[in-house]
Amino acid sequence: WVSWSWTYLLMLWFLLIMFLIWFLRAPLRLHENIDQLGFFMNSLTPKFYVALTGTSSVISGIILVFEWWYFHKNGNSLIEQLALTYVAPFIGGIDLPEKPAQSECKVWR
Repeated sequence: WVSWSWTYLLMLWFLLIMFLIWFLRAPLRLHENIDQLGFFMNSLTPKFYVALTGTSSVISGIILVFEWWYFHKNGNSLIEQLALTYVAPFIGGIDLPEKPAQSECKVWR
């Protein structure tokens, strides 16, 4: 039931946004803004794309190193843990099982 309601809500939101864009197309001067966007995109140099790629790679590397450190420290992924804790309840997520208490370990000889 919840997933259907989210689907309908998102469809309604999308239709509302499309209607607003259509209704406000003249006041927003969409045609002129799209022409300016095309001019801007054509004026970007290769140096910009190199800088963008380099910055993205550095950020990805930092995230990878932090994830590796967090996994070795805690035994699970930080991103997975955040997704299960904060995102899953909103989309009808799973119930996390409680960890059983460790019993005393006996060695038989």
